[in-house]
Amino acid sequence: DTRLEPLPDGVGDFAWEYGTPYVLRLALTDDAIAATVTDAEGRVCWRSGFRLNEKAVRTGRPHLFTNGLAATFDDFAAAIVRPAEGPPERTFPPYAGPAMGPRIARPTGFFRVRQEGPVWWIVDPNGRAFYAVGTDHVNYNVHWCEALGYAPYARNVAAKYGSEEKWAASAVARLKQWGFNSLGANNSPSTRYRGLPHTEFLSFGMAFTSVSDIVPRTTWTGFPDVFHPGFPEWCRQEAQRQCRPLRNDPWLLGYFLDNELEWFGKSGSEVGLLEEALKKPASHPAKRALLADLQARYGDIGSFNTAWKTRFPSWESLAEEAPAVQTPEARRDGLRFVAKVADLYFRYTTAAVREADPNHLILGCRFAGTAPPGVIAAAGRYCDVVSVNYYGEVDLERGIVTDMPNRMRQYYAEARKP
Repeated sequence: DTRLEPLPDGVGDFAWEYGTPYVLRLALTDDAIAATVTDAEGRVCWRSGFRLNEKAVRTGRPHLFTNGLAATFDDFAAAIVRPAEGPPERTFPPYAGPAMGPRIARPTGFFRVRQEGPVWWIVDPNGRAFYAVGTDHVNYNVHWCEALGYAPYARNVAAKYGSEEKWAASAVARLKQWGFNSLGANNSPSTRYRGLPHTEFLSFGMAFTSVSDIVPRTTWTGFPDVFHPGFPEWCRQEAQRQCRPLRNDPWLLGYFLDNELEWFGKSGSEVGLLEEALKKPASHPAKRALLADLQARYGDIGSFNTAWKTRFPSWESLAEEAPAVQTPEARRDGLRFVAKVADLYFRYTTAAVREADPNHLILGCRFAGTAPPGVIAAAGRYCDVVSVNYYGEVDLERGIVTDMPNRMRQYYAEARKP
């Protein structure tokens, strides 16, 4: 029974008033969680809480949900009296995955990459050459259909197999029969440790857009504000939460940092991140960083106006507007800004992962077909593998591809990583 016992000193509901500030305090202790709402005079308006039993969830992030009431909050502060103890050390079954090639390196117990002459190999935990062939979405619960209000695949396999356990056993058996040797992105945990190594999604950047963004997450993934002073620590905390418990897993091939971030902004331009930063208010960290770089490059606003063909009377006036990128000099400034964003993104995310888990590969951020100039090179500087979701056409019946081989050569020329 996971139901929680309410604390005895609760104070009942009250009439919220528009235009009136309130203070919400959340307190998490070893044996209880309590919330108190006070008014500006410090009077308690409402109080509630629960005792935590042995089955209670004791980790998470605070959220503010309102029901039928338009509200905003600010002046957030947190204090940690005593950090919570980490989860117990996980144990994993020994690696016994498919042996594809000969032993080319000493066994380390984890996957890594190695260059043999002009060829890069994945090396499996036993030191054997490995070429990963997997498929995405080996997942019991995908994909949700908004029109139907449920996931047709999940409903169908539930009816066919009766349980996720039976589905997982069947799915992995069929994958092996068809020649797959690994699980791609977005795999169900129930399919793991059945003979195929797997990958993990971290979604550092996409998740941080809920804190601060350069590109807002609307219909797609957005792009995080890598200039925000909290971004490095966010990555560190997320890596400790997600990666540290997996650091001893021999079946984990590696981590995807994100999936198809909006490197081109909403416009699709190679300097889309610059365009998005220019739209931000003057106080936004990305806008401030961009203006600081431009001021350092041009010195006076007149030189900037000449290069960009604008007429701003001062740097302060530029901070309040978003000029168009319409000259070669402006485009070069945009590409420099994008390259700086890329370097910060990969520097912070990979450092956080390697601190929490030095044993596993970092597989890049799954570019959506391509990326602006300089971005793939930045990925190669920091990641073990550079991942690209390629959407070109391939005629399997006739064995004809379009630009795929040339595109792969281009990616490698930029990244210098597999």
